[in-house]
Amino acid sequence: MVETLQRKSYDIVVIGAGPAGSSAARAAAQRGADVLTIDRRQRIGIPVQCAEFVPQWISRFVHFSSRCVLQTIETMVTHLPDGTSYEMKSPGYMLDRSLFDKELVASAILSGAKISIETRAIGLSAEGLVVEQGSKKDKIQATVFIGADGVHSFTARCVGQPLLKTIVALQYEVVLPEPQNHVDVFFHKDYEGAMLGFSQKEEQPM
Repeated sequence: MVETLQRKSYDIVVIGAGPAGSSAARAAAQRGADVLTIDRRQRIGIPVQCAEFVPQWISRFVHFSSRCVLQTIETMVTHLPDGTSYEMKSPGYMLDRSLFDKELVASAILSGAKISIETRAIGLSAEGLVVEQGSKKDKIQATVFIGADGVHSFTARCVGQPLLKTIVALQYEVVLPEPQNHVDVFFHKDYEGAMLGFSQKEEQPM
């Protein structure tokens, strides 16, 4: 159910409707909690956050339809700075992340959670969470607030948690000349503790 913020109190308010937030909302709603999820975006899943490759075991914890799977993956090839490469079994899926995120939100809603899109958390006080929806501001009360708003978490800042160290990254989509059932991961000496990687998508037939 899409919420218009006419109500002001819930058992749980989840900030962020990505996979973590949607999964938390679904689990809480299934256990009888009155749950509201807010997200600042107009369209869930857009823009895509992070890459689309996930290991096969994710299906043990998250249910999604076969429509979300663009391609199955069998192996991962790791390329090291010295030029050597190693191949290992890494069964998984190349997902349509936009559709995947939408399905998780839909599952939370079907479980009884509410969602309010284009709703931004801008403050936290003793009276509740201050949110902004267009030109309108409101306060929402809850017994529990769950911060699932990503690496630049507003919730983390509100409770004094240090932000995680990040680097700037770019993501591109390319058309493959032929299908590929593996992912390539490149480690680079200029980026300590980070990796440059890409997962190949098979071009879908029209």
